[in-house]
Amino acid sequence: MRLGEHRAGVADFLGSQDATRRTEDEMAKNVNGARSRRTYREIFLDALREASGGNRSLVSNGSLLARLGWDEERYQQVKAQLISEERVTIGKGRGGSVGLVAARKRVRNPARGSRRRAKMQATRRGRRTDRDIFLDALTELSSAGKSLVSNAILCDELNWEDDRYSRVKQQLVEEGLLIVGRGQGGTVGLASSPGARGLTLFISYSHVDEDLKNELVKHLEPLRRRKEIDAWHDRKIKPGEDWAHEISDNLKKADIVLLLISIDFINSKYCYEMELETAMERNSKGDAIVVPIILRNCLWHNTPFAKLQALPRDGRAVTSFEDRDDALTTVAEGIRQIVDARLASR
Repeated sequence: MRLGEHRAGVADFLGSQDATRRTEDEMAKNVNGARSRRTYREIFLDALREASGGNRSLVSNGSLLARLGWDEERYQQVKAQLISEERVTIGKGRGGSVGLVAARKRVRNPARGSRRRAKMQATRRGRRTDRDIFLDALTELSSAGKSLVSNAILCDELNWEDDRYSRVKQQLVEEGLLIVGRGQGGTVGLASSPGARGLTLFISYSHVDEDLKNELVKHLEPLRRRKEIDAWHDRKIKPGEDWAHEISDNLKKADIVLLLISIDFINSKYCYEMELETAMERNSKGDAIVVPIILRNCLWHNTPFAKLQALPRDGRAVTSFEDRDDALTTVAEGIRQIVDARLASR
């Protein structure tokens, strides 16, 4: 081999070694970066410790927000999450204040230990799926389903891209494992948790309009599948039950009352004098939301419920639409907006 060729070969070898070292250095940086990444919750707590001098003195929301340099939405989401975890407490004052919760002796939680051991065993057996990782993180942040968790907080905890988060979340919603709530950025919770109950809907209607009632219930099914609502009507009364008691009891417990309006509803003594009167009384007290749904054209504008916003929009009767599904979809969308607002205010 000639001397020039030998030198060129050595240079190529050394160059490949340098490239390998650079690649290894970059991989190490990436690993170290992943290890050193802090979540929003950790950043919030660190800033609060620094601002309060490491003790339990309160810090104004304004000064902590300025220290963090966050927008208002992110700040409120993270603060709410830490409050639900009982790691941050709130105080009064102009603009409000926050402080660290006193460190308490941690009590060993056998259930949590079992979950962690199960995770470790699953990791040893093989790779956990995205669904498992999502549900484990949500279980931890929600204290085993006791509260809803904002999408931003959960996505940050998982350190996932938005597309990956949305895909897995949608899959779990379709499987009935998640419930969704509203608010800034939206929230999610475990469908199996005790607090996962959706809103109860009471449907008041004339039996003459039973077919239309059944069609409406079909259009509300997507909300039921997401566990946002549970609709009740008198056809759910079981044989042998006191029908008057069941109607009265469910009407008094309902979060939302749907009045299916037609001339037969108005002419029904029980619908108009019993169910309507109770519904309007609960609406005036703020205990329930009453929504008139105009099924068939009739003289309803001088009734007690005429002051309430009706569906479909502008009080147009469902039967006046060329496509019945278009009308009922509009009604279902209006009810969805009411349900979202009610869930967000819980």
